[in-house]
Amino acid sequence: MAVKKKNVTDYDSLRQRTQDRDVYMEQQVGRSRIHEKFSKRPRQIFVAVIAVLIFLATYFGVGLIQLGYYAANQAVSTQTQESTSSSGLLSFSAWCDQNGFTEATLGEEYDYAQGFWKGNDFNNHEEFTQEQVEGLYNEYAQAYLAEHPEEREQVLSESTEPAIDYVSFFTPDFLKIIIALFVSSVVASVLYQTLMRQLDAQNLMNTTDDINQYPNDQHIAYPQELQDRFDWFPDVGAHCDVQVTSLISHMMLTNKGLGKIAVPERAKKDVLDSDGDIAVYKGEVLYSDDGETPIYKQMPMIDEAFGDYIFDASNVPKKFRIKYNPSDIDYNPEDKNREKLKGFPKLSDMIGATWSMPLYEPQRPAGAYLVDTSPSNTI
Repeated sequence: MAVKKKNVTDYDSLRQRTQDRDVYMEQQVGRSRIHEKFSKRPRQIFVAVIAVLIFLATYFGVGLIQLGYYAANQAVSTQTQESTSSSGLLSFSAWCDQNGFTEATLGEEYDYAQGFWKGNDFNNHEEFTQEQVEGLYNEYAQAYLAEHPEEREQVLSESTEPAIDYVSFFTPDFLKIIIALFVSSVVASVLYQTLMRQLDAQNLMNTTDDINQYPNDQHIAYPQELQDRFDWFPDVGAHCDVQVTSLISHMMLTNKGLGKIAVPERAKKDVLDSDGDIAVYKGEVLYSDDGETPIYKQMPMIDEAFGDYIFDASNVPKKFRIKYNPSDIDYNPEDKNREKLKGFPKLSDMIGATWSMPLYEPQRPAGAYLVDTSPSNTI
């Protein structure tokens, strides 16, 4: 005996593929073509190279500053200082310093020269000028050195300025390293932040990090998918226990599986009393003779004729006028959906138990809205 194959609709296939998905944690990009994002690596390498160059430039710059400072001080210290007395003439010690003579180089003649200076009263500017004093002692020193040639080289070496050791100013020391590290770190930090902002701007059109995107977001929802996901609320007249926060869609319904409900009879035209005055206006509820008990009649919950009238008023083509059978629509089987009412496996069960027609409502519903009940903002 052949087994009859069950017809599987497109929506059944979709529900089977997506019934176990986690829409809160499982995300995937499903947009049109997106180019790869630019990498941070080239900019990081560039910043590192610039930082090294800034470090070296600062290091050698500090060395040059130290060298210039030392050279300036040496030039000032080696410059001839004219130490004069109040009379304006050179003292003996100042003259010796000027000509490179010391007690060591003059030897025992140093004391003699000093006594000669004092004994001849060379500090008296009225007898000897500075030029005369320098000439006398220069002549004396040259004569002494001529007799003692072995001391000439010593005098010349001590009077010669020492050579500057340029290499020593570029050898590592604490000050140069600290300054170079500080300057290169500040420059690298500012440059890195600037390049990262530029990178974010370049990747703006190549990233979906600023949106939440889930599997199958790109398809147009099937009617059955809306029925499964959202709750129901009557479109007119009837009241319901569902708490609505947002309207999603609308579907026309048939009355299959719903039965009939008691609705009050209403006057089809104005009713006059015996005096000719209007006792009941057209459309008002009719009451029994006691004037307190409404007169009810049994009518279908869904007013399908009213639904046809809405279709006609909206100029909906005949092929798109679909009415759904509530007894065929699953509402909350096995109470799996925590956001829907419990205890109603089919939509017809939920409508029959929770929809009611107040006395003051004149129109029965033609269908139902699909509504969102979760906290939400609606635009």
